[in-house]
Amino acid sequence: EPVRHSKWNSAMQSRLCSMALPDAAHLTLPGETSSVFFVLPMDGRLVYGISCHSCISTQDLLYKDSAATRSTVQKAVCVLSRCPFYGHIFERL
Repeated sequence: EPVRHSKWNSAMQSRLCSMALPDAAHLTLPGETSSVFFVLPMDGRLVYGISCHSCISTQDLLYKDSAATRSTVQKAVCVLSRCPFYGHIFERL
């Protein structure tokens, strides 16, 4: 069941984006994957996050729009959980 929060706002979205694709993520070489584990406070509780990110060659993109002007782009998959099951979730990413 997805987590729905009444206090989800642009500030939380901004924080999540910076956690999911951290500074220096662009230094990851194409074909390599890096991961980040983090915790966000939300509605008086903690939400646990895992992000796996990598650089992908724009030539390998299935759908390329006009925003992809460089030779590589950064992509991330982020999972948020109510429980700190980092290892179990990370294995499935």
